[in-house]
Amino acid sequence: MRTLVVCLNPTFQHTLVFSSFSPGEVNRAQRHYLDASGKGMNAARILTQLGHKAILLTHLGGERKEEMLKLCERDGVEVRWADSHSDIRTCTTILCQGTATELVEEPYPVDPSTEAGIRVLFTQALDEVDALIITGTRAPGYAPSLYADFVREAKQRGRFVLLDLKGDDLKACLPYRPDVIKPNLSEAVQTFLGQTIGEQENTDHLMASIRSTMEEIHRTYGTITVLSRGKQ
Repeated sequence: MRTLVVCLNPTFQHTLVFSSFSPGEVNRAQRHYLDASGKGMNAARILTQLGHKAILLTHLGGERKEEMLKLCERDGVEVRWADSHSDIRTCTTILCQGTATELVEEPYPVDPSTEAGIRVLFTQALDEVDALIITGTRAPGYAPSLYADFVREAKQRGRFVLLDLKGDDLKACLPYRPDVIKPNLSEAVQTFLGQTIGEQENTDHLMASIRSTMEEIHRTYGTITVLSRGKQ
């Protein structure tokens, strides 16, 4: 299986491991790691580890783009990229005594010229693959229709399409009949029911509505919904 993975919100992932952590104090990490990340990069890495060919389509920019490419190369991931003319963000994970605290930087907007390059690279890469995965949010600066345009083109060319999206991006793609969508429960509730729930909140009262929505999506678009919640 050859897969094109679209990730238009790349990040450096800095992971710090502590035996104890005290806010407001100096805390010394036992270990630390730097990885290329973003939902799409993580998916491409796993596909590569499983022995599949994965092409990552993304944007890069700023002084650290060569560093990002080297991290991707270390993980065996082939990258096709357009210049965003903006810095790549860094997100930080603090691991301490079985807990994970995420510090997330918002992405910088891409240059107005970036989208044209991404569209050309997408069409070219689609010739080389059997499947398309689109995952994660778009950085500011892209057209709202971009993901839907990608799904339409991929389905017209007979590719398998899996989406890990939410909100308007997900809803705009459905008319083009993606094969599988994989929102988590809170994203599905917000996207289709217009409600906000916490990751640990009891949602038993919403499951009938979500199940009905999933069934309607399958009847209307032939799309299978895989619903996740945390590790489940």
